[in-house]
Amino acid sequence: MEQSTRTLPLRLIPTKGGQIIKIVLGLAFIGVAGIVLQWMDPRQIITASGNFTTLFIAVMTILPFFVIPLAVIGGSALKLLPGSPCYYLQIGPDALVHRQGFRIRRFAWSELSRFAVYVDKQTTHSRGGSESTSKYYYVVAVRPQDEEFLQDSSQRNTYAIFKISADEYGGGDGAEDANALADWLTEIRQQALTNRGRVLAVLGIPPEFRDTASAPGAAASSVVPGGPSSVIER
Repeated sequence: MEQSTRTLPLRLIPTKGGQIIKIVLGLAFIGVAGIVLQWMDPRQIITASGNFTTLFIAVMTILPFFVIPLAVIGGSALKLLPGSPCYYLQIGPDALVHRQGFRIRRFAWSELSRFAVYVDKQTTHSRGGSESTSKYYYVVAVRPQDEEFLQDSSQRNTYAIFKISADEYGGGDGAEDANALADWLTEIRQQALTNRGRVLAVLGIPPEFRDTASAPGAAASSVVPGGPSSVIER
């Protein structure tokens, strides 16, 4: 299998295609909300109610249909910036750094257990009585002393101190991305804890993340599969 190797720190940034889809869907949603708002003639509402209260309630009801997609569009646009400086998962020799907008969380490897996959199943019911289940895959870790809780699906989510959607950074489906990232981070964590103060082994990037992995501040395209091998130094 062709390998892609890089030195730590290594940064995973959100996939571009997924953000473009969110922007398109957000714009379409705003367009539909705009059409609905045009049907709400303010004069007819005021005439029917006799005051501005009903108009205010109607506007406040439709307003979230603009605000929410605008927030999604804004977040996706930031993720499309070169290097994604506001949204990323940075894998370092000493710690993981997860940034989401203004929120930055740092986890030392010694503060985390091994990594596991949590599957969030959400069931929706239609008016006809049928139901459908959607699955969302996350990579989670608990405190080292709580690692026993990883054996239970619900408890691994309850006690998780680290939780991310791997599909946002990976090129496979949700299950593939989550399992690949969980195994990869577990391997890196083990090497980091075992080889403290010494040179670590060469790091192979899973195929699912080769298109979104780069050195901090570099473009993801700088990751070239089959590139020269390197070692990770602390």
